[in-house]
Amino acid sequence: MIGSIPTIQGKTIDSLNELNFAMALEKLEIEYIYKYNIRAMALRGGMQVDFVILPFYWPAEIQVEYWHPENDPDWVLKKAAEFQEFGREPVEFTFEQTETVEAAEEAIKESSLYY
Repeated sequence: MIGSIPTIQGKTIDSLNELNFAMALEKLEIEYIYKYNIRAMALRGGMQVDFVILPFYWPAEIQVEYWHPENDPDWVLKKAAEFQEFGREPVEFTFEQTETVEAAEEAIKESSLYY
């Protein structure tokens, strides 16, 4: 048996980088919601935010350069939807910043998410 796929808050992870990021948030005792839905996911235009940092409801996206190329129309639309939902654009983290728990912890400390 290969083993089970890790979960965050009972939801299957999309990448090891997301798991590293969640573990860093927990280590820093920062509360969050994983895979937060904007609008209904079943409806056209429904979107999912990687993480929402509490209590401020600040969106955070992981591996932006891979999943969300800068000029991709879907990414532009998603960022606009996140701004409309949260009143701010997401904080973006790269592959390198989330490659390990330690790297993610350092990136979080250097970001506007660390309070």
